[in-house]
Amino acid sequence: AAIPPINIALDLANARYADRLHRLHHNHPVIQRLPAEWRAGEKPALVVPLPSYKSGSKKRPAKPNTLDRIRKMTYDPREGETITPFTTAPWRRTEPDWKGRLTTLGTLGQDKAEAAKEHKHRMQNISELDSHLVVYSDGSQQQQEGRLITGYGFVGYRQGREVFSRMGGMGSTAEVYDAEMAGLAHGAAK
Repeated sequence: AAIPPINIALDLANARYADRLHRLHHNHPVIQRLPAEWRAGEKPALVVPLPSYKSGSKKRPAKPNTLDRIRKMTYDPREGETITPFTTAPWRRTEPDWKGRLTTLGTLGQDKAEAAKEHKHRMQNISELDSHLVVYSDGSQQQQEGRLITGYGFVGYRQGREVFSRMGGMGSTAEVYDAEMAGLAHGAAK
């Protein structure tokens, strides 16, 4: 008596998933696969895989996938609320709370060679200081024995010497994005 009919249960599950889509940040890998209106008009940050059929002279209509069906069941993305994933809780300290003792630097649109050169120059200046801890993290995905394996790692240096490091596996169902976020989270927590 308490179990609804299967069609109602499935509709409810789809509606809940559609609501979760609206809470994702526009850089989330799932949102990258949806039309531009879901990313506030921005271009995708990652490349969407090629279609599963060969392109030829015949134009086949695109076969709708589950994500497209759920997208059509939901409301306009501009009406929904989005959240920024990995947002710090209000009671946790963030970079401004550390008043100059914590610095996170990005490349800010620089090309890879220029960013690497600037990073090496910056590291020469601070690598000998005892007051600085430099933490690097990364995530990767490899094919091993026919399975995709995803993992993360991080390492910390003080005065040019390694003071801690760790690697961890995330299994075969995680994506590289998940591993990179895990590496960042674990490295920052250390």
